[in-house]
Amino acid sequence: MAKNRWARSDRLMRALHLYTGMFLVPWMMVYAISAFLVNHKEWFGKEIQPTWEVSQEIDFDPGPAFPQDSEEQAR
Repeated sequence: MAKNRWARSDRLMRALHLYTGMFLVPWMMVYAISAFLVNHKEWFGKEIQPTWEVSQEIDFDPGPAFPQDSEEQAR
């Protein structure tokens, strides 16, 4: 009886492991490919990272009502 119960649980665990792995393989491949591209971007010619440009600069003057103490500013 105990051997039959072990065989059923073993079969269940094998099936769970198989189908969970099959479900997670595409997700893991996305991570693997993206990590490869990020780590070896010089192999592909152009840089993958975007270039940044300033669109607008604004001077911030908080005025006298703005608290000068850092704890009060945090609140």
